Amino acid sequence: MMNLLDIRRICRPRPAGSKAHRGVRDILLNSLQQMDLKPFDGKGFLWPYHDDGGETLANLLAVLPGTDPSLPPMILGAHYDTVPGTPGADDNAAAIWVVLNAVHTIKPGTLKRSVIVGVFDAEEPPYFLGPLMGSTNFYQAQLKRPVHCAFIFDLVGHDVPVPGIEDLVFITGMESHRSFESVINNATPDSGIRVVTALNKYVGDMSDHHVFRVHGEPYLFFSCGHWQHYHMPTDTPEKLSIHKMEALAAYVQKLLIACDGAEFPKGSSDYDTTATDLRLMNANLGQILKRFGYGPLRSREDIDRSVRALMTQFGL
Repeated sequence: MMNLLDIRRICRPRPAGSKAHRGVRDILLNSLQQMDLKPFDGKGFLWPYHDDGGETLANLLAVLPGTDPSLPPMILGAHYDTVPGTPGADDNAAAIWVVLNAVHTIKPGTLKRSVIVGVFDAEEPPYFLGPLMGSTNFYQAQLKRPVHCAFIFDLVGHDVPVPGIEDLVFITGMESHRSFESVINNATPDSGIRVVTALNKYVGDMSDHHVFRVHGEPYLFFSCGHWQHYHMPTDTPEKLSIHKMEALAAYVQKLLIACDGAEFPKGSSDYDTTATDLRLMNANLGQILKRFGYGPLRSREDIDRSVRALMTQFGL
């Protein structure tokens, strides 16, 4: 897979408003401009806005055109700012790499819907879950059109720090629309990752999917969970699993193609995901759960207990 972004160039502490933040923004802007993407809304790739103190924040927005741009678009999003003091390789340079590589190799004419690539600003505190969070500003002030579905990525570059499930990727949000269940059941990841679906309520709104969830939009959130380098100076690029990131980018392509042809009618979020959650958890977490006396899982109550155990035991 082509390396569209040298992650090492952007792995530096880059809290919103800092000089390093502006420098990384320029690098990412150049990467978007070098790809076969179009400016968002035909106006540009850089979409600035300001916080209450006058600080300039900016989302980077690009479009992979579909054959029918009149259709509601799909969205791929990841944030680019960090908390102070961390180089932010896994949080969140790896996710940006996955997003760019996922769209880069989609051949023209493959999708009827356009894909909006959102590299969002201001995800970290003090903006987290507030009105100035980059994804929230995008949805409320910049998007101005219906959404087909959204995929959001955060903390997707590291091996899960549990022996036997290092290659796992967690997906929340399948419950946001029943059409996702058939999409996920029919899109098998290539070798390099395994996926597990879980309810968003287990972890809450950890990232930029928040605005899509609260507005009832179909969304999926991809993450490998917390690890020992989260928000630490040790979140550096040599710790990333490039093979895992490549496999995730390839899987995201499959999901985009499947969602492009799927319908997401309003009012289809109230359904029970237990069957698919059980299937994927037993298949991909079965051995580790059995080790701790939690398998095989047979009910939502079993899932609830096993998730609590994993989060308590391993801090995921």
